Amino acid sequence: MCSINIKKYKIMLFQGGLGDGGTGFKNTIELLHKNYSSRTIIINDAIDMKNFNVNNNSFYGLGADGYLSKSNSDMTKFNQIISDIVSTAKRNANKVLLTRTALDLSISKINNGELSYLSFDSILNQAKKLKFIVESIKNCDEEVEVILVGHSQGGLVNLEVATQIPTLINDMISISTPYGPVNLAKKLINVNVLTKIFGTDLYEVIQDKPGTAKKYKECVEILAKSDYFDDVKGRWNKLSNRPNLTVISSVSGHLFKVIPGYCDYNGVYIPNSIYKYPFDGLVSIGEQTDIENAKIVGITDRSLECYNSKQFMCGNCYYQYGTYKTCYKNCCLPSFNLESALLVTGLQVLEDLIDSWIHNDKMEFELTNYPIMNDIINGIYDEAIEDPNNAQYYNVYKSNYSHGNVIKCNETISYIAGKFF
Repeated sequence: MCSINIKKYKIMLFQGGLGDGGTGFKNTIELLHKNYSSRTIIINDAIDMKNFNVNNNSFYGLGADGYLSKSNSDMTKFNQIISDIVSTAKRNANKVLLTRTALDLSISKINNGELSYLSFDSILNQAKKLKFIVESIKNCDEEVEVILVGHSQGGLVNLEVATQIPTLINDMISISTPYGPVNLAKKLINVNVLTKIFGTDLYEVIQDKPGTAKKYKECVEILAKSDYFDDVKGRWNKLSNRPNLTVISSVSGHLFKVIPGYCDYNGVYIPNSIYKYPFDGLVSIGEQTDIENAKIVGITDRSLECYNSKQFMCGNCYYQYGTYKTCYKNCCLPSFNLESALLVTGLQVLEDLIDSWIHNDKMEFELTNYPIMNDIINGIYDEAIEDPNNAQYYNVYKSNYSHGNVIKCNETISYIAGKFF
């Protein structure tokens, strides 16, 4: 049993993005502790919720008969972990305790007497797990201050929980979280329609582990539609006691799009229109900032002309309420021409599908076989570029401000420390 204490302690819970598995924030937490060791304490092991039954707030385990059953031992273990976290925070009252959650794994089935798991649990299921963690912490000591930090989809999980138990959460930070339908998710859905014509499910190419493609598809489709965003933001805006929310929005490049010229009804020629939508490689500024009742903090390369001329995130480089606006006209960010990349890669994929069908009687392909995709992956993992012609694509993802890197860049680390430490 945990005792009540009138002192306040701070526990910061980090929730990762799609398919994160609880690992994404590991480097972030270590950097925060390394740079601010006198003001932080960390628990390296993530709070693992893969066996959690979201339907009745219990844990699954294998019974003596080999079938899935309620596990009292796992619940006892969970309660001990929460108790240890709160006790550690109490013993270090002058520090902020940092720890991660692992929410996106769920039980798939039993294989040879062992449980197997699938990634990409839904936002709603992850929110149920996080809600249980927060409630357990507050039940252990109601004076503990809980801070939620979320990356990408993890920010939506935090928002969902905040709409349900707003008084139990003190602060939230989201990093590169979409708060509106994600354009690239829509593109992925459309491309998959084309690949399926040739008998290949793109989701199964991206996620080749058995069973994961379906769950990945479900997550992508939620992020592509407005229904969920409208619902959760509506509930957020109605709260009278909402916790503080800071949105960290990052930019590593811009999506480059050309609308071909045309003649209007009066025969007047309208020239080509060029649009540049700033984004982090996955989520645009507009999608990251499409949220009310939040503080917006924009970060990017400070050498950019728009940053130094106070034009960065001035309203010319993002959209609100569904109306797109273009980037600052002199933007020198790396340019990602999505249509061109899809066309070039699509033709190469089509050639490989036909060749595979001719020689193997089936259609299949590997994304890493294509130069643009390969150098995007090289950028993500900070490997050397292979084709200099792909430098623009490569640089978008290699940037410290890309979707994958922003959680550990200096500006993010400094902002979190300055606000809470």
